Amino acid sequence: MDQEPVLNPEDLKFLIKMLFDPKQLENINTNRSATISYTLERKFRFRVNAFFQKGQLSITCKVVPQTILDLNNIGLSPGAIKLADASVGLVLVAGPGLSGRTTTVASMLKHINSTRTSYILTIEEPIEYVMTSSRSIVEQREVGKDTESFERAAQNLIEEDAKIVFVSELKTPEMHERVLELVQSGRLVFAIVDGLGAVDVLETFVANCSPEKHSWARRLLPQFLNAVVVQRLMPRAGGGQVLAHELLLITPGVRTAMRDQTGYASLQHIIQTAKADGMHTIDQSIADLVRGGLVFDQQARGQMRSPQALDSLLRNTN
Repeated sequence: MDQEPVLNPEDLKFLIKMLFDPKQLENINTNRSATISYTLERKFRFRVNAFFQKGQLSITCKVVPQTILDLNNIGLSPGAIKLADASVGLVLVAGPGLSGRTTTVASMLKHINSTRTSYILTIEEPIEYVMTSSRSIVEQREVGKDTESFERAAQNLIEEDAKIVFVSELKTPEMHERVLELVQSGRLVFAIVDGLGAVDVLETFVANCSPEKHSWARRLLPQFLNAVVVQRLMPRAGGGQVLAHELLLITPGVRTAMRDQTGYASLQHIIQTAKADGMHTIDQSIADLVRGGLVFDQQARGQMRSPQALDSLLRNTN
């Protein structure tokens, strides 16, 4: 790569025009960014993001593996792995960009597809992992190609027979509300959202619904939420990356706390102290990686909410 020439602005514009169709190019000019998937010679698949920075067009390309990893091999805790066995409910998968959120959901859908008979439907922009039907029927719809928008696809989905749904992003109040409606109708829904902690994810989810729907969303979430998974990828000792994640699971205590009129203030303490129920904070997950020799001490402290807590977490083996 060091021997390859640096792309100048004109080269970059030509490359973007070659990769993106006219509607996507219009989206770049209007919204200042667009993301697509691109397959090269039927062998290599990329997630391509075009955007502006400092007034200039830029582009990033991420290689998407052709093979979806098995659920047991991506670094999830046992409590998170069991989420794929549910038949109804809402699973929110959060974290910063490039934290492996889509990989996590794809592995869960692969597990479902290979272990039980169902109808899986995904709404994505773009489609990253291409899935084929196994024991389940799998349909993947890409926004901008197969459907006009997330909102239109979700609206149509209410009338369809899909039992398991994946939505790759929730950006509008309507989509947050549609997801709750889908779960309310008896489906298992996986959705990718932004957020750096489980409590933050829940508060943001409610806030992103229409103002007149806030109380409705607060009432439905304790009924239908299965879990919040918040993850990040960390440098692995010796090379590569390893997954750290926070996990909030719905228990009677969590459900009661979520119905509290004061909000979700007590949930963080529940996550910290409910290891027996399978829950853990991101700091506890990172400490486990350090204890197992997978992450170096210094890198761990830089990723923790409370870096000073690492020593006490390492001493606590319970």
